Amino acid sequence: NHAGETLHHEVARYGLNDMLDTIIEHKLSPYILNQYQQSPLHLGIKNADETMLDTWLAFGVDPFKKDKFNQSPYDLATYQGHIKTKFERFLNNPKIQHAMKSLPLHRALRNANFDQAEAMIKMGLHCETKDYFGNKPLFYVLLLQDKLLLRLLLKRISNTEDIDAFNHDALWYVKWLKIEDYHTFKP
Repeated sequence: NHAGETLHHEVARYGLNDMLDTIIEHKLSPYILNQYQQSPLHLGIKNADETMLDTWLAFGVDPFKKDKFNQSPYDLATYQGHIKTKFERFLNNPKIQHAMKSLPLHRALRNANFDQAEAMIKMGLHCETKDYFGNKPLFYVLLLQDKLLLRLLLKRISNTEDIDAFNHDALWYVKWLKIEDYHTFKP
């Protein structure tokens, strides 16, 4: 819509649990942020039930991503005790903790640590590997919209297809995010 929101945002805003399964089946990405830099997790804190939050967390929607109001979903959840425990249980899961620490390039990109990410891309470290959530580094670079990292990574990889958990290719994100240099991805 005009605010840059997807169906995931609307489902989160109104707590439409039945509809979430349908849009997940149709592979609509939950990673897109609206004009306030809010993910569906931001909007879902008020109205979404725990299974909806579980779904977004399981797909790797960042619980610590700050919006334009300097609030992360985790910050918003601190005001609601039962929702906060959902985030804490997810983040304290040993499998998830191990997976999030195992690929340093993915971790640097998720945390927007540009210097570390640049160094690891130059070394060619896990440039085509999918992480626990099913996302490749190219996916995270596109969401960050950092052109330097994008150019460096494109020199290191051979495949721009199947970069996220929903099997979207890079061109899909380039068009969705309205990145100007989309011609880079054409064969």
